[in-house]
Amino acid sequence: MTSPGFWNSPISAEDLVKDAIRFGNIQFDNNDLYFSEGRPSEKGRSVIVKYDGNLTDMTPENYSSRTRVHEYGGLSFTVNDSVICFSNDSDQQIYKQSDSIEPISQDGVRYAEPVHTRTGLILIAEKAGEGETQNYIDFIHFDTEETICLLNGADFYSSVTVNPAQTKIAWLQWNHPSMPWNVTELWMADFDTGTLSNAKLIAGGDTSIFQPQFINDDTLVYVSDINNWWNFYSYNSGNEEIEQLTDLEAEFALPQWVFGMSTWGFNENEIIATCSQDSIWKLYRISLNTKSIKEIDLGFVVYDQIRVAGNKVAFFAETTCSASALYLYDLDTDELKRIKESVSVTLENTYISKAEIIEFESADHRHAYAYYYPPVNPDYDTDAMVPLIVNSHGGPTAQSSCGFSLKTQFWTSRGFAVIDVNYGGSTGYGRDYRNSLNKQWGIVDVEDCIAAAQYLVEKGLVDPNKMAISGGSAGGFTTLAALTFHDVFSVGVSYYGVSDLIALAEDTHKFEARYLDGLIGEYPLDKKLYIERSPINHVDKLNCPVLFLQGLKDAVVPPNQAEMMLDALQKKGVECKYVSYEEEGHGFRQAENIIDAINHELAFYQNVFS
Repeated sequence: MTSPGFWNSPISAEDLVKDAIRFGNIQFDNNDLYFSEGRPSEKGRSVIVKYDGNLTDMTPENYSSRTRVHEYGGLSFTVNDSVICFSNDSDQQIYKQSDSIEPISQDGVRYAEPVHTRTGLILIAEKAGEGETQNYIDFIHFDTEETICLLNGADFYSSVTVNPAQTKIAWLQWNHPSMPWNVTELWMADFDTGTLSNAKLIAGGDTSIFQPQFINDDTLVYVSDINNWWNFYSYNSGNEEIEQLTDLEAEFALPQWVFGMSTWGFNENEIIATCSQDSIWKLYRISLNTKSIKEIDLGFVVYDQIRVAGNKVAFFAETTCSASALYLYDLDTDELKRIKESVSVTLENTYISKAEIIEFESADHRHAYAYYYPPVNPDYDTDAMVPLIVNSHGGPTAQSSCGFSLKTQFWTSRGFAVIDVNYGGSTGYGRDYRNSLNKQWGIVDVEDCIAAAQYLVEKGLVDPNKMAISGGSAGGFTTLAALTFHDVFSVGVSYYGVSDLIALAEDTHKFEARYLDGLIGEYPLDKKLYIERSPINHVDKLNCPVLFLQGLKDAVVPPNQAEMMLDALQKKGVECKYVSYEEEGHGFRQAENIIDAINHELAFYQNVFS
């Protein structure tokens, strides 16, 4: 009888990237819809696509719309009256595309989150040079192509918004050691072409503000976690009053890892917004007049990139059985139209493992959350004890969702159980839960991943002798820490994971340069904690096989993090393997490398579990 973990599956590694795309951002331009998509089949190139009833690629073949600001990038384009302005990946210049395409920005400056005004573009700018990288807000005139610095002085800026009359501007800013999900400041100023005046702090300073937008000339709506949960508030510049619009135990925001995140849009009468509530993303209509709130139940469990134009709502969404797709929803008629899917491979329902939402007790009687996917394959008996893969998400300030993932089905259809853990520190469960990882990274996250695995063992669902843990980036650190300081897992896989916290503190990019202050402690003042929690310093305790997968152009977690750990384990005689990809950065974007990585992971597990 074929053992679980070795079942034949209808899903191949090639299927994960076959005609697959990675959705980016959405924008309306009059009646047309524009969105960006990353294409693994084109070496990760990002293309702007127009939908006007038909789908048309707008980005020429030798261009790629991608920004590298903060390394993670995000929103790289804007469209106004069919004129596209975008950041090109290879040179990071801003290009204006109408009848022709030409650069309009300075060399040596990265730009993100462009905002179109009548006379030019407002952009988040980043310039590296001697000393610390500088971040500021620029204005580029369309007529003269002159670049003017609108604002500088803070360490970081994001989320610029302009009122309809283009007389006021608002933005977010923050300084080291804060991260945008901890502390941001919301500012407003008078705006005249190329100049700001009368700047005023509106909110924040000790809370996290997300996605401010002017809904008219005088009213600014934003999301704040001042009362533990990210909810809606409005500020009126006339009477200078702040009003709370929603009061749900739900999160209407995301951690701002990239530019251009959008959980809400609006029309004349209402806000259309998505929130994470009880481990599922929901969609709501919020009346601007009565503040009443009503759920729009379309059957999805994940929503992303909400954009609104009149009675039309565009978004990416997933169900438990269907992968992310672009949808257009009519608020008046309830018509839902699917525009484009992210994967071409279809899977019969009999092979689909649907997420089971679980809440379990962890160390110190804390409660944590996860999504459990049992093995499903109609061709095999699932009564046998099965191997388990524990997934620790990246960030660590982020969250897993319960939407359909073909990669998850790749594992479950082969007889693996999978559990995605939203350990303490994850978003989606309020500020207090998010803060439970403060000074505790490498402890709380590890304890919760172990508790999730042990919960399944106690339920008799998995084989305690065949448990793996896998994670990327921060999840790679959780993986290595779990393998080093505990003897629960038989094998681990680290995708571009952290092994040396001191090396990370001393050698990473500006955006995350002080992130560890909150997660571990201030460096070098708390250097002892960095030493204690770094797996590289305790390889004598790590005795199980480890697979390392690493991009050689990774500027976030440099390759030496994996290479140091590999060298130490090899000297000790521990079974380990290192696979590197020359053209990959932080996260794999190219089809052949995505295929190769998961095939290596599968072979590694099967070798250990056999």
